[in-house]
Amino acid sequence: MSEQTSYRCDICKVEKQETNHWYKGYHRSSASDLNGIMIVSWNTNKITAGVTLELGKPDAHLCGEAHAIEWASKNLSKR
Repeated sequence: MSEQTSYRCDICKVEKQETNHWYKGYHRSSASDLNGIMIVSWNTNKITAGVTLELGKPDAHLCGEAHAIEWASKNLSKR
């Protein structure tokens, strides 16, 4: 039997369901050209921009566009 992980939106705390259109937020700071914040669709695990970038564990789980925008706005103002 496999263990099931549940996710909650970091803005409103709603639990992720199977059919939701969620996003993942990342803080990026490395020697690569991909510095800053990044928001990707839920099922994205890697980005190819010249080289493949494995995304790893997200910094935020976001339940839709409105909360992805809110998270981006809050994190852009911190930089």
